[in-house]
Amino acid sequence: MEKIDILRTIRAHGFMAKDIAEKLGITTVAMSQQITGNPRLETLRKIADAIGCNVADFFYQVDESGNDIQVENEFNDTNPQNNEILYCPRCGTKFVVVGDTKN
Repeated sequence: MEKIDILRTIRAHGFMAKDIAEKLGITTVAMSQQITGNPRLETLRKIADAIGCNVADFFYQVDESGNDIQVENEFNDTNPQNNEILYCPRCGTKFVVVGDTKN
Protein backbone atom coordinates (compact mmCIF):
# COMPACT_ATOMS: atom_id res chain seq x y z
CA MET A 1 0.00 0.00 0.00
CA GLU A 2 1.27 3.50 -0.83
CA LYS A 3 1.22 6.43 1.56
CA ILE A 4 2.05 10.10 1.23
CA ASP A 5 3.76 11.95 4.05
CA ILE A 6 5.02 15.40 3.12
CA LEU A 7 5.96 16.42 6.66
CA ARG A 8 8.09 13.31 7.09
CA THR A 9 10.05 14.20 3.94
CA ILE A 10 10.41 17.84 4.98
CA ARG A 11 11.88 16.74 8.32
CA ALA A 12 14.12 14.14 6.66
CA HIS A 13 15.70 16.97 4.66
CA GLY A 14 16.42 18.98 7.81
CA PHE A 15 13.59 21.49 7.56
CA MET A 16 10.49 22.35 9.52
CA ALA A 17 7.13 23.07 7.89
CA LYS A 18 7.38 26.72 8.93
CA ASP A 19 10.70 27.02 7.04
CA ILE A 20 9.06 25.78 3.87
CA ALA A 21 6.05 28.05 4.39
CA GLU A 22 8.42 31.02 4.54
CA LYS A 23 10.20 29.90 1.36
CA LEU A 24 6.85 29.57 -0.42
CA GLY A 25 5.55 32.88 0.94
CA ILE A 26 2.52 31.34 2.67
CA THR A 27 1.35 31.19 6.27
CA THR A 28 2.08 28.23 8.49
CA VAL A 29 -1.67 27.55 8.62
CA ALA A 30 -1.84 27.39 4.81
CA MET A 31 1.22 25.11 4.80
CA SER A 32 -0.40 22.82 7.35
CA GLN A 33 -3.56 22.60 5.26
CA GLN A 34 -1.56 21.77 2.14
CA ILE A 35 0.52 19.01 3.70
CA THR A 36 -2.33 17.32 5.57
CA GLY A 37 -4.91 17.47 2.80
CA ASN A 38 -4.87 16.10 -0.71
CA PRO A 39 -2.45 18.52 -2.41
CA ARG A 40 -2.30 19.14 -6.14
CA LEU A 41 0.75 17.98 -8.08
CA GLU A 42 1.73 21.62 -8.61
CA THR A 43 1.78 22.15 -4.83
CA LEU A 44 3.89 19.02 -4.33
CA ARG A 45 6.37 20.28 -6.92
CA LYS A 46 6.69 23.66 -5.19
CA ILE A 47 7.32 22.00 -1.83
CA ALA A 48 9.79 19.55 -3.37
CA ASP A 49 11.70 22.40 -5.03
CA ALA A 50 11.80 24.28 -1.72
CA ILE A 51 13.41 21.37 0.12
CA GLY A 52 15.52 20.11 -2.79
CA CYS A 53 13.94 16.74 -3.46
CA ASN A 54 11.74 14.98 -6.01
CA VAL A 55 7.97 14.76 -5.70
CA ALA A 56 8.34 10.98 -5.57
CA ASP A 57 10.14 11.37 -2.21
CA PHE A 58 6.80 12.21 -0.58
CA PHE A 59 5.42 8.77 -1.43
CA TYR A 60 6.41 5.53 0.25
CA GLN A 61 5.10 2.01 0.55
CA VAL A 62 4.13 0.17 3.71
CA ASP A 63 3.35 -3.48 4.27
CA GLU A 64 0.24 -4.82 6.01
CA SER A 65 1.84 -4.14 9.40
CA GLY A 66 2.57 -0.50 8.54
CA ASN A 67 6.32 -0.98 8.14
CA ASP A 68 8.13 0.92 5.40
CA ILE A 69 9.09 -1.00 2.27
CA GLN A 70 12.08 0.04 0.16
CA VAL A 71 11.08 0.44 -3.48
CA GLU A 72 13.56 0.41 -6.35
CA ASN A 73 13.05 2.63 -9.35
CA GLU A 74 10.91 0.49 -11.64
CA PHE A 75 11.13 2.78 -14.66
CA ASN A 76 14.18 2.44 -16.88
CA ASP A 77 14.88 5.24 -19.31
CA THR A 78 17.94 6.80 -20.89
CA ASN A 79 17.58 9.78 -18.53
CA PRO A 80 15.83 8.45 -15.39
CA GLN A 81 16.73 11.43 -13.19
CA ASN A 82 14.17 13.44 -15.15
CA ASN A 83 11.41 10.90 -14.48
CA GLU A 84 9.33 10.58 -11.35
CA ILE A 85 7.34 7.53 -10.28
CA LEU A 86 4.28 8.56 -8.32
CA TYR A 87 1.51 6.60 -6.65
CA CYS A 88 -1.97 7.93 -6.07
CA PRO A 89 -2.41 8.06 -2.27
CA ARG A 90 -6.10 7.19 -2.61
CA CYS A 91 -6.20 4.29 -5.08
CA GLY A 92 -2.52 3.27 -5.35
CA THR A 93 -2.33 3.68 -9.13
CA LYS A 94 1.26 4.07 -10.29
CA PHE A 95 2.10 6.69 -12.89
CA VAL A 96 5.33 8.10 -14.28
CA VAL A 97 6.01 11.75 -14.96
CA VAL A 98 8.48 11.59 -17.84
CA GLY A 99 11.03 14.22 -18.75
CA ASP A 100 11.89 17.62 -17.39
CA THR A 101 8.80 18.71 -15.46
CA LYS A 102 10.20 22.10 -14.50
CA ASN A 103 9.94 23.66 -17.95
